[in-house]
Amino acid sequence: MSLRFDQPAILLLGLAVAALAVFSWRWLATMDRLRRTVVVSLRSVVLLSLVVMLAGPRTVREHNDLTVIGVLDLSGSVKQFAQLPPVPDLGRPSTVEYLRRWFRQATQTRAADDRFGLIVFDGEATVISVPVRGEYVDDNLDVSIADGTNIAGAIRLALAMFPADTARRIVLVSDGNQTAGDALDAAREAAAGVAGRADSGHAIHAAVPIDVVPIAYEVTGDVQVVRVESPPTARPGQTVSVRIVLEATAPIGGTLHLRCEGQPVDINGAAAGSSRKIHVPAGRSVQLAQVILGETTIHRFEATFEADDPRADALAVNNRAESFTATPGRGTVLVLDRNGIEALNPLAGALRQADIPVQVRPPQALGEDLLSLQRYDLIILDNVAAFEFSGLQQTLLSRYVHDLGGGLIMVGGEQGFGAGGWNGTDVEKILPLELDPPKELRLAGAALVLVLDKSGSMNQHVAGTRTTQQRIANEAAALAIESLRRETLVGVVTFDFFAHVHVELQRNDDPRRITERIRAITSDGGTNLEPALQAAHRMLRGIDAKKKLVVCLSDGRSHTTEFDDLVNAMVADGIRITTIAVGDDADHETLKHIAELGGGTFHAVRNPRSLPRVLVDSVQVINTPLLKESPFVPVVRPTGSTLTIGLQGAPPLGGLVITTARTDPTVTVEMTHPDGEPLLAHWQAGLGRVAAFTSDAEGGWSNEWVQWPGYGTFWAQLVVVV
Repeated sequence: MSLRFDQPAILLLGLAVAALAVFSWRWLATMDRLRRTVVVSLRSVVLLSLVVMLAGPRTVREHNDLTVIGVLDLSGSVKQFAQLPPVPDLGRPSTVEYLRRWFRQATQTRAADDRFGLIVFDGEATVISVPVRGEYVDDNLDVSIADGTNIAGAIRLALAMFPADTARRIVLVSDGNQTAGDALDAAREAAAGVAGRADSGHAIHAAVPIDVVPIAYEVTGDVQVVRVESPPTARPGQTVSVRIVLEATAPIGGTLHLRCEGQPVDINGAAAGSSRKIHVPAGRSVQLAQVILGETTIHRFEATFEADDPRADALAVNNRAESFTATPGRGTVLVLDRNGIEALNPLAGALRQADIPVQVRPPQALGEDLLSLQRYDLIILDNVAAFEFSGLQQTLLSRYVHDLGGGLIMVGGEQGFGAGGWNGTDVEKILPLELDPPKELRLAGAALVLVLDKSGSMNQHVAGTRTTQQRIANEAAALAIESLRRETLVGVVTFDFFAHVHVELQRNDDPRRITERIRAITSDGGTNLEPALQAAHRMLRGIDAKKKLVVCLSDGRSHTTEFDDLVNAMVADGIRITTIAVGDDADHETLKHIAELGGGTFHAVRNPRSLPRVLVDSVQVINTPLLKESPFVPVVRPTGSTLTIGLQGAPPLGGLVITTARTDPTVTVEMTHPDGEPLLAHWQAGLGRVAAFTSDAEGGWSNEWVQWPGYGTFWAQLVVVV
């Protein structure tokens, strides 16, 4: 260790301090010798201290520790076309295995205190091994994260991983064929240095060298479907020309397929089969097809090419392309309900009797792009919960109405509106109702405690991906919390061999803060459920709530298996227990017994990917205070609307979901409960219209309405208005 100064020239001011000391000694000649010595010495020490501080003293410790981070390109071009030499005794291993061996061999020569980390990337980067002394992991190297090649993102991730107390170096292995980011900019950032701190605490910047190992690649032969061209609009029944543009590096034979809305189109003329055998010349060529359009609003064309010799076609992923043709005409009403069977949906039957084209589908059948929704004039959400749809689908429903001018009707029931967890979603923003009603309208509150397994077994990867069971469970718990109302009390207990109160019982008025903590849960340790249930019991025992629920999730077998006394005590305190067993190794028998004894429901989840839906569905019982289930006669408001003609004599309904109308003056409330809660409301949302009917339409609360002669007329009028 040595002492150095950032500004050594300032030390020359020490000469001035010496001159000042001599001057002071003479100036204070009238003092006695002892006092004069003390004064001059103190002044000199203070001034010399200031000079030394201004010079920036620091200690420098030299060491030979080195951190190297490998940045490995595993994009499609490297995996498929890398030109790598053969390996003795192995011949030509896969590209991934070759590079794995190369990096592993390189780490064998490092010193004891050196560290080595590994990042792999394609369109995005992920960390395989963190640079820690003595540890290097290269399992599960063959990952696919996103399409493309982003070298810059991988370099920046490496820069962020370096520890502050070692020398740093990056080894980049890539073909350089980047499709996103700017690798040169990232390299300049590395050359500018990574911020750190020296032993003295001073900020320093050390340049990070990047060693590049280029990988040569060669595409020997390939054919691609460049694009499909079709008219943007046409009339139903019209014959249109579809142009399929192909490009090949060398002549190749194969089969061309064309589909319209997923159905094969006959492009083979009088010959057998619908596909066309073609010979694609080198360069660009065009194939033509004549297609008669049907009655649907959107015709989506998909062309694919299948080579006779797959070895002559290097990239099969570029052998397809799409286009679409719009055929404006009479649109269709899409009814989404949990069954997806028209015969079981009286609302769909009433619309068809009114000569309105209708399709009934389950929520999972909703498309995940706006084009697939554009074929419908109106979408009806018939008593379906928000968790049945992905976040993307919820956003698309909102955009379908607001941006494309589509119509939307939400129909209530036990899974509708706030009872179905629609609060806080993009769909709620376009509804004419507020789903979190004022406190005075809400029934008694509820409390939920999630008991989540965080043992080491939860760190298992799911279906060969890098996603763990813990991560899926965390996300499922977060979605469950987000689906609950703001006044609901929520808490989270995690357990391994011990119990941990991860989130204290609190109002759900800031779901984002709570879910951030849930998503940070990590796995470790054994499995012991009893302490976690005891903690949940303590959290809920003294709470004054109409409903108290514990949802317990585990993938293993608890150290303790006798729970009868504890569960009976919880039931005596008004607590209901639902259990979820994840995977085949969970103790299904014990968890099922706990649920039966605790008055809840047992769910056996074999595929962890379905866990979010199961967990969100399990907590929806907490939202039932938003249901008002007692017979009532609808109150028709004097709006003069054609929607309420003939409804004065309508039979009673059995219940509705409690909501309140927005204060926006464009909202029209046509019918209400006698207590004032909205039953039917509608408004303009962007370019489209949205209506809300807070009772149901399938014969539960509306059993007498389904038998009423005016049932079909009411729904047909509402569909026409929206």
